[in-house]
Amino acid sequence: MDIGSPDDVWYQGKVPDFRFLSKEELPPGAKYGMKYKTLVTTPQVFVAWMRQRLEARGIKFVRANVLALGDLKDLGHDILINASGLGSATLNDIRDPHLIPYRNQSLVIRDSNYQGLYIRRGPDGYYSTAVARQDGNVYMGGLLTANSTDIAASEETRNRIIARVHKNLPQYFPSPKIEDYDFIFDHVGYWPSRLTENGGNRVEKEVLDGQRVIHAYGQFAGGYVNGYGIALKVRRLVEEFLYPLARL
Repeated sequence: MDIGSPDDVWYQGKVPDFRFLSKEELPPGAKYGMKYKTLVTTPQVFVAWMRQRLEARGIKFVRANVLALGDLKDLGHDILINASGLGSATLNDIRDPHLIPYRNQSLVIRDSNYQGLYIRRGPDGYYSTAVARQDGNVYMGGLLTANSTDIAASEETRNRIIARVHKNLPQYFPSPKIEDYDFIFDHVGYWPSRLTENGGNRVEKEVLDGQRVIHAYGQFAGGYVNGYGIALKVRRLVEEFLYPLARL
């Protein structure tokens, strides 16, 4: 890490084999770093698996054009979970002014030899990562752009990504040129983001035009990482709606 301090690492002591790197282990320019064991999710596999589990329990997936949460009032539900992501910026009865899209361009190469997870953050939004996945591919990112919804992948950005990864991990990725790797595809997506100064992600309940609603959106890059914890909080909020405590 090129920004912050070790005191900012809230998960030290909470993940297996955590330790801070020695000065000799740090890449040039880094203030501090850490190493630990963690999990890696392959989204294409995880999301399909999760959908299968839900459908096996009787959950139905319906594709629809929703202009407002009020459009859903007559579906026969007790509580509506609003996990609409960037949709909450345009839903007529939400229009969250603090929700902005962060465009993230990344890329995927085929390389079964690299088995790590590397993340480096720096000033002015610097961000570089290389994540090995179970399918033998490596996810590399990423370049972030606030308030952008451009879906076209940039060749210049692709070259900057691979050059950063090469600079940080030359022992695994010896070339700064994308043509020297088994390139598979670019990935462009938008992170639905509510920044800390605007209250952070929104996980709360309210009664909206007579409909009991629980909001769960705005996780920035933490959708998969924070999803389980957010689900636990949503469950607590559901219980508060269903079993309200009597006021003494």
